[in-house]
Amino acid sequence: MSEIELVDLSHFPEPLRQQMAVVNDPQWRQERQRLWERKYQQGYMESYSRKDYEKIYSLFMFGMLFEKPNWGCFSLKLELFPVFSTSAICYLLGFCTDEELASKLSNKFCYAFAYKLMGREHEKVTYEGCSSEKAALDVFDWFWGEEFQSISIIPCPIGKDRSEVEWNHSVRMMAYYIFSAIHNDTPLREKQKLPWHKRHSFIKSVLRELESEFFNLDGYKTHFDWPQEKEIQSLIHQILVFSYQTATASLPATVTKLNADRQRFIENVFEPLRRSIPELDKTMKSIRPEDVFEQSQVTLHFSLDAAKDNQFYQFARAIFIHEFGEHRIDYFDNENKWMPKHAFCLNIEKLIESYCPEKLTDWRALVDRFPEIEKSKFEALIDGQDRSFVITCETQNPKAVELGMVGIFKSIGAQNLESWYCYTS
Repeated sequence: MSEIELVDLSHFPEPLRQQMAVVNDPQWRQERQRLWERKYQQGYMESYSRKDYEKIYSLFMFGMLFEKPNWGCFSLKLELFPVFSTSAICYLLGFCTDEELASKLSNKFCYAFAYKLMGREHEKVTYEGCSSEKAALDVFDWFWGEEFQSISIIPCPIGKDRSEVEWNHSVRMMAYYIFSAIHNDTPLREKQKLPWHKRHSFIKSVLRELESEFFNLDGYKTHFDWPQEKEIQSLIHQILVFSYQTATASLPATVTKLNADRQRFIENVFEPLRRSIPELDKTMKSIRPEDVFEQSQVTLHFSLDAAKDNQFYQFARAIFIHEFGEHRIDYFDNENKWMPKHAFCLNIEKLIESYCPEKLTDWRALVDRFPEIEKSKFEALIDGQDRSFVITCETQNPKAVELGMVGIFKSIGAQNLESWYCYTS
């Protein structure tokens, strides 16, 4: 491994200086570079000037803070700083601008900071800068504490005047963040590192503060301050009855683990509260999947050998050009968007014609029997040099659709084929 240029870390206070030593480790830097290229590079190159892009890159790789660019904000620095620790957070809070601190009047600053620690996926937050799961839990405990508190002070000075910021927490929004994050944990998503899911005592303290009607099956009568609050009841119901199932011999191990994790969460969080929250107990006794979900979603995940993968790529690309024209081919080549819903069957029929034409009649009969298959979603997943494919179909007949599609894709030589179905709203 070639020598690298070392970063001067002398301006960082201890113990952050020791934590930042990782940026001078050649292996860490290689892995960090790969993460940048995979997750951040394209978006920032498209959104910012070259000068600003280089500033953001230096922040990500070396922790170099830029001076008050008009788009610079604490949340960006928190997301991209190489180390995620209490020392790093205090260091970054010390550089908060007057504009950011002024926004505390509307709670925007505090929401941006506090819920960053919850790892909300739509805010692009991860715990990737943490050295371990314990380090991530230390950050969570440092800010939130063992139990939910309706009023707290960010536990370090902020900004040039080193002021303290007091925050009034919303228990409803906290509940929404918790349950939406848990419900969004699916087999094929890039796994978020959300160790705070294990802080069951904290989550139970949030539930104890919620009004009882959030645990009913009968809807709401309350007033809502935020539109997301309306989703809490539904999210609780979904967690209570959701599970992955299969009509094939067995579920994939990753899917089985998600079922076990969800059941463990119910046992550790909801079960102990049944006696103190009668509405929750009543709901857990009577709730059924059909009370919550309208239909099911079938998922197939598979790959192809190199020759078939390349051929599939070529004729899927040709179909894309035929449907949309050459001027939009960048969506296919660079953004990996292979096909819209209306082109799904065109692509699959071409695949069947190439590798098992005798199954074409069976495929068409399956689609005639279950027309919803024509509206299936298709996605190509890239993991380094490897490519796999995901098909999802919403249906009222999950067992028959799953078995029918699995039979077809086995015939065309799909590799690592796995499938399951679950209820969906």
